[in-house]
Amino acid sequence: MFDHAAVRCFHLKTVLLWALSVTVMASSAVGEPVVQWDYTVGSAYDQSYSSVSCTDDGGVILAGTAGTPDPDVTSALISKIGPQGNLQWSVSTVWGLSTRAEAVRQVHGGYLVCGSAERPEQGLDAFAARLDILGRMEWHSFLGGSLDDEVFDFAMTPEGEYLLTGYTESIGAGGKDIWLVKLDEAGREIWSKTYGAAESEVGYSVTVAPGSGYAVCGSSAGNMLLLRTDTEGSGLWSKLYDNGGSEAGNSVVGCDGGFLMVGSTRRPDEFQMDVFVVKAGADGEEDWRLVKGGGDNDGGRDCVCFPDGRLVVLANTMSYGNGSNDIMLISLSAEGEDLWEWTLGDEYWNSASAIARDGRMSIFIAGKTWSEPEQSFDVWAIRAIPDSAAVEGGVVP
Repeated sequence: MFDHAAVRCFHLKTVLLWALSVTVMASSAVGEPVVQWDYTVGSAYDQSYSSVSCTDDGGVILAGTAGTPDPDVTSALISKIGPQGNLQWSVSTVWGLSTRAEAVRQVHGGYLVCGSAERPEQGLDAFAARLDILGRMEWHSFLGGSLDDEVFDFAMTPEGEYLLTGYTESIGAGGKDIWLVKLDEAGREIWSKTYGAAESEVGYSVTVAPGSGYAVCGSSAGNMLLLRTDTEGSGLWSKLYDNGGSEAGNSVVGCDGGFLMVGSTRRPDEFQMDVFVVKAGADGEEDWRLVKGGGDNDGGRDCVCFPDGRLVVLANTMSYGNGSNDIMLISLSAEGEDLWEWTLGDEYWNSASAIARDGRMSIFIAGKTWSEPEQSFDVWAIRAIPDSAAVEGGVVP
């Protein structure tokens, strides 16, 4: 069961506004980002957020992983934060040896969370669980076979069903194959489909495609992959995006009638990673791409699109910023032109996994930050405005 009492073991650490390194690469009409609040909390055990989604009350719901006194056991962590950055509730659960929550979103009258659980004598299985508005579990489902199976993301279909993606080793063509599973509102499986060949294929992100059907972003044979299906999961087409090294896609969103994908590319004959962004049309044909990186490792994690066509890419960087690893935001025009870059962090290790936006031009970031006193990672959530001109003009409350 989800443990509401677990939140009592957390302690709030004193938060200073983190040092910011901002580069504005546009006209003066584009303001610098503004942090409205940040929330961090931790314990003696590592914790991190891997997913964030906006809620109807102006706050966010977050999912991630929390350590336990047993170093071999982790728990799934779900937190509800209010509009002003205040914790409203937090719950955790463990199934078996280790449980990780990968994605969470508000659904009809509650929340859906998905992830993976390592259970004794059953290996790694995917799970989906529905919580009510106070975080109490209503149902949960395990998915998978005799080998390892994981899900990393889900989308809510127009019919109110849930579409999960990840990989399966239990069925398919061999090795890891992309896995799509559709569940009804009660968590019952409607259909399950795999996509792959002899190589390893993984789906990391899924979205409802413009028009109808679904799109999955991930990796295949060392390339970023975009897979398009119809509403029954039958494959329509797939595209690979190669930058000459080794690429993977971590996120896809519908954007301007097509798709925006964010991930990483490894430089040929080098170990360094760069941020890799691809904008494609509805048919998957590439419109433009952006590769961004410095002298160290940098990787793209997630992205959001604004109604005016502007894009914000979430990345982690070891090349820029203030410490060993920092969060980086990259703002782009609809044509892929650099508008500004922004890093967020202190002298220790800071990283982010997910970004979301609301209807008031706010963005929300989920990740983790190193706590030097505790010698462990704390969860970290941030609300920011990508353009300070909007704050000054009274657009954002």
